[in-house]
Amino acid sequence: MLEIARSGDGALGCMGLDHSALQDQLGLPTMWGPEDDVQRAHIWRYGDIEFHFHDWKVCLICSDHGELTDGGESLTINPWVVNAGLPLSDFEKALKDHSIEFEKTSPVSDPSMVWVVTQESVKFTFAQDSDSAPMRLAGWSLDR
Repeated sequence: MLEIARSGDGALGCMGLDHSALQDQLGLPTMWGPEDDVQRAHIWRYGDIEFHFHDWKVCLICSDHGELTDGGESLTINPWVVNAGLPLSDFEKALKDHSIEFEKTSPVSDPSMVWVVTQESVKFTFAQDSDSAPMRLAGWSLDR
């Protein structure tokens, strides 16, 4: 995840791939949907990592499942510090320690959430369980 935070899709090299090219790189997904036919599915999932297709090309890579970095048997992602529930303050410190520039914003639709967006447009989503709880990592995404 450190390399993904630092270089975006340069670390994965999957953005813009079609089904066939992604299959060549990672094999068949462990889950897919919403269509029943894997080759017509708009979402392929490897472990906890989702690849979303638009016009049959990967346009979004994300996870808001499990520990956030488990790519199943096909995709190995070193979690670095990323894990579900990581406090926002710990994540900000890790980014600063590695000289990764970022901005914090809140989505207009839900100002109780915080997005931390790295210089390579990787978005990490933080949320609270309650008003008094610290902000904790709930997911990440990379889109074009």
